[in-house]
Amino acid sequence: MADSFSLPLRPIRKKTEDSDTLPIRIAQINAQRGSFRDVTEESLSNEIEALRVSGKEASDIGEPAEAGDDADDKEQQLFTSRSEMLEFATQAQVEACYALDFVSLALSKYAPRQVELSMTPYIKFKIPTGSLGIDKIKTPEHTEADKKDIAIVSKGWKLESFSSAANNLLEAATRLQKEVAAETKYWSEVLAIKEKGWKICRLPRERQTLGVQHGFLEAASVFRDRGLGALRRGDDGSLYVDHGMNASPLQVVRIRVREGGEIVGVSQPACVKHAHDTSAQETYIHQARDSLFEEELFYELNREARALLRHGVETRHNQILFHVNESQQVLVDMIPVDETATHDLEAGSAGFPANDLAHAIACSIRILLTHAHRKNRRRRTQIPAAISVRKRPTIEYPLLQPSITYLQHRSHMQWLLSFLHNITNTLLSAGLKCKYWANPPSSKDRLGTPANQDKNILLVESLVDSFLNVQEAAVSGDFLSPNSRYKIRVRTDLDPTALGTEFNTWTSLPSFPQQQIIQRFGTRDDIQEFLIYLFTLDLVHTIPLLGGTRTISSLPNMLPGDAEPGPSDPTAGLVTAPTTASKTAIWEPTFSEHGELIAHAPGKSRNKKLRVVLSGESLVLHCVSTNHAEDEEVEESSYTWSVNQTDDDSRLTLQETLKQIEGSD
Repeated sequence: MADSFSLPLRPIRKKTEDSDTLPIRIAQINAQRGSFRDVTEESLSNEIEALRVSGKEASDIGEPAEAGDDADDKEQQLFTSRSEMLEFATQAQVEACYALDFVSLALSKYAPRQVELSMTPYIKFKIPTGSLGIDKIKTPEHTEADKKDIAIVSKGWKLESFSSAANNLLEAATRLQKEVAAETKYWSEVLAIKEKGWKICRLPRERQTLGVQHGFLEAASVFRDRGLGALRRGDDGSLYVDHGMNASPLQVVRIRVREGGEIVGVSQPACVKHAHDTSAQETYIHQARDSLFEEELFYELNREARALLRHGVETRHNQILFHVNESQQVLVDMIPVDETATHDLEAGSAGFPANDLAHAIACSIRILLTHAHRKNRRRRTQIPAAISVRKRPTIEYPLLQPSITYLQHRSHMQWLLSFLHNITNTLLSAGLKCKYWANPPSSKDRLGTPANQDKNILLVESLVDSFLNVQEAAVSGDFLSPNSRYKIRVRTDLDPTALGTEFNTWTSLPSFPQQQIIQRFGTRDDIQEFLIYLFTLDLVHTIPLLGGTRTISSLPNMLPGDAEPGPSDPTAGLVTAPTTASKTAIWEPTFSEHGELIAHAPGKSRNKKLRVVLSGESLVLHCVSTNHAEDEEVEESSYTWSVNQTDDDSRLTLQETLKQIEGSD
């Protein structure tokens, strides 16, 4: 047992923080013992003795001793309590002085000399004595008549209060009814707009306000943000669209065609015909949408025009200019839709010959901008590309480029077909057989082929995509000699990095194998000169074979991509070929590229020389006689065949002319 140790069974009492402050203690003492005047040392001693006798000293008084407070804590607590007691005593003294000053000022009217001793100097200096007084007033007794009058007045005031309250309630009910009617009208108009298909949403910066999305979500950021108008309510509940600072006058893109310095065509503004039941607000939304679309259209046209400067597109004075052909020029500008502009546009539709061209260009650029929006939406719904540090460039929409490409390609094709028509008719007027035809587009270029058409792309989008492609066309034809062919492919590409229009030629001339190569030309003059050169070479090679003729039926060699001539061609399969050479003269080409031939007639002192001059509209044959001895040239005759030669003209053919030349001395 000696080695055993004792364990305390009582729990360790933690020191509790005394949260009671001195004011609380004073209030408790006042509540328990009354005033401090009743608390004396003798009463406290008696109370402590009573507590010691009752055994409460160990639990109440001994516990602080067991708490383990050291002397420093007690001293600090003592000083803190002393400072708090002094603070409250000072406050009590100040309040007592205030009360003494008030009583002294109140009594200064009756005994000024006596109360001056108890007043503070501040009160003496600031407030004159006798300014505050005290009177004892006895309330008069009311008679029965007064009481009756008071009751009647009180009743009247109550009735008036009730009447005022009833009027206020009625006014509130009327105002509430008007508010309900205005809200009903406002929301009915909002629902009517929503039922028309417009998107209704909250404004980003005013969450309590509704807005209508009349713009295009796939447009540029500056136009996408302006495409949201606030739907605000008027005083009578009517709805009006508020565009704020983004409101701008209605504008429209105008297309004009100028020829010879005069306007020959004006496009009509894109207007939407509304139904009779269309509200004014919906009409205003339509106008705001159209105006915003026109502004974006002109903005994108200017961006694209700056990239097409190398192809002849110009921008000047807020206007875009480009050439359709040698004589016509297209002007694109933007004008406000007012009475003057409307009058000009209506006057332009009075009978200008190029109105259809201007309207077609206006429709095409609007369709292409809508198509670009649709492509942006499809691109946005797909899986995005990988994140890259390099910023993605904003590519210009192809709006003007497809229209200019098509118009220039059509102009080049019309010129080429007109040139081939003239030169073919010129040769036909001379009795020579040749023809040309336009090849239909290949199957891979046709619309709707399964290889090129995506199942997710609509047919109308495929049609627009085909308009965005490079414009190509091919023309094939026969030369004069058998088995000689040519093919011309016209390709127009106005991409910013492309070269414009190219003419690619394939020729098959058995008499001139060196010419059977692919040639590329960039201008009309070059291809015209080259074709005249080829026809001249072939004509010079054909003239020696025209002594005697026979008609044979043969199908010339086909070039890749050519179409067989149809049964409607009047000259299909007809080729003129010689049977025997001339017995009087033998024509031999000397300078084929210059169209010169010479004939050596046996037994004669003179030789004859022919010079063939071929152009797009005429064929001229010069006959020259040369003397062997004197070596001089004398022009005997000249024969001309033109494209305007009629059928009833009694002019000789080339074969008859050669026979006449050969038979003459």
